[in-house]
Amino acid sequence: MTETTATQPSAKPDATKAEAGKTAAEPQTPQQPASESLGDGGKKALEAEREARREAEKNLNALKSEFEGFKTSLSEAFGVKPKQGQDGDALKTVQEQLAQMQRETAVFRLAAQHHIDDPDDLDLLKSAKDETAMTKLAERLAAKAESTPGTPKPDATQGGKADPPALNSDGLEQAIKSKLGIT
Repeated sequence: MTETTATQPSAKPDATKAEAGKTAAEPQTPQQPASESLGDGGKKALEAEREARREAEKNLNALKSEFEGFKTSLSEAFGVKPKQGQDGDALKTVQEQLAQMQRETAVFRLAAQHHIDDPDDLDLLKSAKDETAMTKLAERLAAKAESTPGTPKPDATQGGKADPPALNSDGLEQAIKSKLGIT
């Protein structure tokens, strides 16, 4: 019997260590509800916390609905319609549209500065990656356009000045008289 008694006390400390490990890892659940062990002051504080949480959730829901209203208004103002199956991130879509408009504006500004009006050259400018590349390309396209001969300007010193008078007209007779000095 002494052997059995010796093994039992050694088994208990192991069991106590295992229980201590469980206690540290998991909090023990009390058998009584928390509100019964709190007392009157604790119950009032707990109820006040619960009420504050309900109020905060109401405010959060109100802010969420107000935010959704702003998103919808912004979407409508910029003509952004969400694609089917998407939530419709209006801000992202508006930012993309703004970036595209700024890029197109830069292309047209450079085209106007360098007198580029050929649609193919404009498409080539749009395909440039950044603004410095667009600027260099616009300068090259403008230099190419200036060096290409176009239609020559008319020379006013060459050719006839006016329509000659017809042979059977009074205008011919007056032209001869004026050249000969006859009045």
